[in-house]
Amino acid sequence: MTFSIGIIEDDKAEASAIMLSLNENSEQLNENSFKLYELKKSLDLRERLFQELRQDIIENKVQCVMIDYKLDTLKEVLTGIEVVKYLHEEVPEFPVLILTNVPDKGKENDNADPDKVYPKQIFMRPDDPKTREMVYHIERNMERYAKRRAELELKQEQLLARTAGNEDAEDEVYGELLDTERELSKYVPIEMNALDETYDMEEMDKALAALQEYKKLLD
Repeated sequence: MTFSIGIIEDDKAEASAIMLSLNENSEQLNENSFKLYELKKSLDLRERLFQELRQDIIENKVQCVMIDYKLDTLKEVLTGIEVVKYLHEEVPEFPVLILTNVPDKGKENDNADPDKVYPKQIFMRPDDPKTREMVYHIERNMERYAKRRAELELKQEQLLARTAGNEDAEDEVYGELLDTERELSKYVPIEMNALDETYDMEEMDKALAALQEYKKLLD
């Protein structure tokens, strides 16, 4: 399987070095495996970038995003940790990696996963054994993400097919669909589906719980 990695880095030379290290140490990546996000300084940069990231994840255009911790040239309008926080809140299981010249400081941030904070100066040395190890872990993270997302999307599709136009579908099916979509929402922002549009999710939770209690009484 081929993957694509988004790069959020305001220094183009360092962005090129990051992509070189990834390409040199991976058999699943090539020069076309990267998307370097446009970071033109503007008042709407945050909103525009967040929307683009969200859409790229929905469309499965990227399976990982690597972010410069500081984004020095943009500090008046955006910091790297703001992007990390947004992605962790929007899609908690999506692979997000931080590159920084002060890794210990990055690991202390509550929005950062300490295992996914990499020292930039080492990472930009493609021949360093530590770089190869870091790239290996990046690939494994993408593989796990892609596999689990695909499994959940398939299950969602199958459950929706069982409920479509079927007024007699068991409440367990609806409950399983709700659980599947809750889990899937950790991997990809979910658009409204037919079930969401028809029913209020909180009310459906209550109704399903009541039905299950009623069945217990009947048994």
